[in-house]
Amino acid sequence: MELTQLKYFMTLYDTLNFTEAARQSFITQSSLSLSIRHLETEIGEPLFSRIGKRTFPTEAGDCLARHARRVLAEANSAVCELKELHGALDSKMRIGVVYSLCDVLNDSMLKFTAFYPETRISVVERNSVLDIVSLLLNGKADFALTYRPENLQPQLECVPLFDAPLCVIVHSDHPLARFHAVPLDVLPNYPVVTFPHGIHTREVIDQMFQNNAVNPLQPNIEVSDAGLILRMVETGHWFTILAGGVVSMRQTLRTIPIEGQTEKLQGCLLRVRGGYLSQRQSAFFNLLRGRFSLA
Repeated sequence: MELTQLKYFMTLYDTLNFTEAARQSFITQSSLSLSIRHLETEIGEPLFSRIGKRTFPTEAGDCLARHARRVLAEANSAVCELKELHGALDSKMRIGVVYSLCDVLNDSMLKFTAFYPETRISVVERNSVLDIVSLLLNGKADFALTYRPENLQPQLECVPLFDAPLCVIVHSDHPLARFHAVPLDVLPNYPVVTFPHGIHTREVIDQMFQNNAVNPLQPNIEVSDAGLILRMVETGHWFTILAGGVVSMRQTLRTIPIEGQTEKLQGCLLRVRGGYLSQRQSAFFNLLRGRFSLA
């Protein structure tokens, strides 16, 4: 059993499409099929079931995938550690982020690049936490700034950053700024800008209103970009609802608790368990931990 075989197998396992897996592996479909057949012969069991034009992993395929992902991660970690030891490690970092934490990531990248100006950072934004998890498991991101998944896969490691309640975010001159804690049923009376449906924060917000039998928000504007939302709130016309700790760098904005509410967003860094953590990645992790005062 060779690492190349396992790479081809995992690509097929993640795509469940021979044509796409061959394309991503830069080999012909016949070469991919042959590699999978050799692997199945060595193991003694089929790894995939082929029903019509659809491909499904067998129980043996699921078992091998759990181990293969860990083996490939360990092999990659070894290569990265050796490269860093000799100063040859690529200075690129691939970071996944959910839209509602883009503003936090932007603040952190400004500080990080001041210390590591040679680092090339590639940022991939996604609406949902599940999409972020998929990026990591498919090797499309080195780590991700996101919210903790409800069901954390065993192959992922979660580094907590914050555990913050949902709060009203307003400019200091906004009428809601007079409240020490804003009643939930007051909020539908004011213009609001928030995320569209499908983004994790918006789903938690809508669930909060539903759980309290309060009419849901009817946003005047829906925006996927957290930074743009906050810039609009800074005009003093709109309010928004976000996790309390994400706007600490904006001095013109006030964070106000929502009366009687306990809904929280658990922010974290996710990475594949056992993967190599470079010096740059470790520095970025520490910077984010420091931002939220969590060691």
